[in-house]
Amino acid sequence: MSFRKSFSLIIFQLISLTSLAQKTTVTEGVYYDKKKNCTNYFVMPYGTVSIPGKWKKGRQSSVSYQQYFKNEKDSVAIAIAFSSYKNFSFNLKGDLKGFDFVKKYYEWDSQYLTNNTGLQREIIKADSMNNYIIWQLNGNAQGVDVDQLFLFGIKNKNISNFMINTQKWDIDTKVSFLENLFLSK
Repeated sequence: MSFRKSFSLIIFQLISLTSLAQKTTVTEGVYYDKKKNCTNYFVMPYGTVSIPGKWKKGRQSSVSYQQYFKNEKDSVAIAIAFSSYKNFSFNLKGDLKGFDFVKKYYEWDSQYLTNNTGLQREIIKADSMNNYIIWQLNGNAQGVDVDQLFLFGIKNKNISNFMINTQKWDIDTKVSFLENLFLSK
């Protein structure tokens, strides 16, 4: 695909949203780069990511603002959300930064999920130098087996929330995939 077609596709797919908490204009888009074999997703001004391979954009959660994707190769599902560190009820003044924010975000979100679903949570990896936590949510909720891996991270006061939901990949592959998404942005 030529640069002009790619650029036109990006412009066509741009969506302007307004963040309720901060009244910030947000521009969101997704496009596949055939030459690099990656799907690029951005939510400006909060974050961008290049996802290896071809991924199809799915629904977006109206609660968490996570954008869901499914890859065409083996139907692995992921979700991505970007936000400002000030868009969270526990940090409206912006007092928490860096890894302190990430720890609080993990406690806040994972506690809510475990309390409301009966699922179990476990930290898989915590990296205070690169400001991220990888954690697992698993168990059985209302007859459905759940095994999701999350990465919560912060860069330049912007939050990345990546989730992968598949039993087709082993834990090491999932961890590596999430780290690659976060560290390569």
